Amino acid sequence: MNIPIDWLKGFIKINLSAEKLANELTLKGFLVEGIKKGVLDIEPTANRGDVLSVLGISRELAAILDQKITLPKIKLVEKNLGLSLEIEIAENEICPRYSFRIISGVKVGPSPKWLVERLEKSDIRTVSNIVDVTNYVMLELGQPLHAFDYDKLVDKKIIIRRAKSGEIVTTLDSKTHQLGPESIVIENHGQLIDLAGIMGGENSQVDSHTKTIILQAAIFNPVIIRKAAKSLRFSTDASYRYERGVDFAGTVPALDRATDLILKTAGGNCAEIVDLVLKSPEVKKISVSAHQINKLIGSDFTNSQVEKILKNLGFGIKKSDRNMIVQVPSWRINDINLWQDLAEEVARIYGYFRIPAKILSKSQPAKINEQFIIEQKLADLISGEGFLETVSYSFLSQKDLQAIGISSDNCLKIQNPLSSEFEILRPKLAPNLLKQLAKNPWISEIKMFEIGEIFSTKDENKEITIITSGPAKELTNIIKKIEIEFKINNLKYQLYSPKTELLKYFKIKKPIQVLEIDLAGIVQKAKLSDQKYQLPQKTVQFQPISKYPPAVRDLAFIIDKNISASKVRQEIKNSDQSVFIVELFDQFVSDKFGTNKKNLAFHIWFSAPNKTLSDSDVTKITAKIVANLAKKFSAKIRDF
Repeated sequence: MNIPIDWLKGFIKINLSAEKLANELTLKGFLVEGIKKGVLDIEPTANRGDVLSVLGISRELAAILDQKITLPKIKLVEKNLGLSLEIEIAENEICPRYSFRIISGVKVGPSPKWLVERLEKSDIRTVSNIVDVTNYVMLELGQPLHAFDYDKLVDKKIIIRRAKSGEIVTTLDSKTHQLGPESIVIENHGQLIDLAGIMGGENSQVDSHTKTIILQAAIFNPVIIRKAAKSLRFSTDASYRYERGVDFAGTVPALDRATDLILKTAGGNCAEIVDLVLKSPEVKKISVSAHQINKLIGSDFTNSQVEKILKNLGFGIKKSDRNMIVQVPSWRINDINLWQDLAEEVARIYGYFRIPAKILSKSQPAKINEQFIIEQKLADLISGEGFLETVSYSFLSQKDLQAIGISSDNCLKIQNPLSSEFEILRPKLAPNLLKQLAKNPWISEIKMFEIGEIFSTKDENKEITIITSGPAKELTNIIKKIEIEFKINNLKYQLYSPKTELLKYFKIKKPIQVLEIDLAGIVQKAKLSDQKYQLPQKTVQFQPISKYPPAVRDLAFIIDKNISASKVRQEIKNSDQSVFIVELFDQFVSDKFGTNKKNLAFHIWFSAPNKTLSDSDVTKITAKIVANLAKKFSAKIRDF
């Protein structure tokens, strides 16, 4: 976004050089990418639609430099032109505010030199005085405007609505667009005359014959405008601002400013503004104190400092006991929601670099999370029986729910699901495990489990679900081991074989057994010694990273399938002090390795603190690793 510095000077006194001005803005959160002939190339963040204008940047500079803004002086004489326009808005959501004014007796022609120069510095092509003024005011105040030729409208009535699938509109650039319901359009007597929020229609454009115009300043739904621009692959200066949110209170001031400039550059007479407000945004008031802000960011602001910065940014302040009640200005309601947002504003304008660094005080030891430890012990116990732990999405589709025979009435539904596959929060884990199994039909032996949340309209719980293609005895043995490990008698569980119809739905072609256990039942009844609830206290010794480059080797082993990869990995690390990273990158079971055998493959990094390891050094260490694993696990190096 290019902003001429002399344009900024119309709003605020600037005594800084262009370089210092750019530095101030950059330090306050607005990246200035370049300076060229008195023009700042500024790249605001995506959440700051309010600064996509000269006025918006001026507001920021006013707060930074502790100044007041001077707004353009406007004095209009409104007349009864005897002209009218009927407006119909189909939905409040798509266009919560629509403001317009009729101006008659205009003479369309070239713009004055000063206006042309400012537009050209801002990379805007000039067209005519009427069109140029609308672009000028958009750049100056941030409110997109559009001018229609009043005489080209039939019946003097327009309808603002969503587009219908397949409708066609030809925009001012003579390009034709096929629309869908994600676009907003303005219709006149069955014809589309505007692709709202993006670009006006060719059939209602202002030309050299135009005498009377309708000057429009509207608020369009930013989400819908973004969807339309993305789907049509059609972005404009107007849509860029609408997508990020424009000031709801800015339509009338923008109309007055544009009217004043049109009357000065094109002549004519203006009627009064018609302002249709269908849905006003909620007034935001946030309670905050300097103490809260200081605690959050480690500063030492006083209440008066906080109040002054926020007032300079345009926030309203009302004191209340120890706190202050801050009213968010209309142009910031899109990005200010919490007191933490206000803290960020104070720190940003004050200057992050001015806040002194402080050593954090020693924190208290974290409380032991007993449920987490129990979950980890359960996962270790089940994994030790040869089961693979999985983690799945917490969602199901309506079809999945029907397949398992559960009514959606007792389930939590997602208001804005990404797709039909993610409509409902899962009431059970089993369907997710079955879906994972269906995606891996080549698995010869099924042994899977998951520990995770399940949901209903009443509460949220956690359960353990285990599935196997082996005998049910495998699962009852796990129950016995859990009872022994946690000293629980008569643990409640559900063990069943899914019906053929359910397996067919998930495209599973072999019988399986499912075990479901309520985790809360284990947590409530578990009995563990105090020692088992203590996290291991380790003295950590740090050593400098070697300045010599590491060597890397990949080793693959054939080993008994019941030996865990973590044990093998640890043994590799223990083999020699030069081994400093061991990473498992492949693991699978196959009959080609032998009965009950699996393949484990590792990336191994070697490094010495005092030299670069030679090939012979690494060969000796790898030989030691192979020998150690053969001795401890009867592992063989894979050579095929």
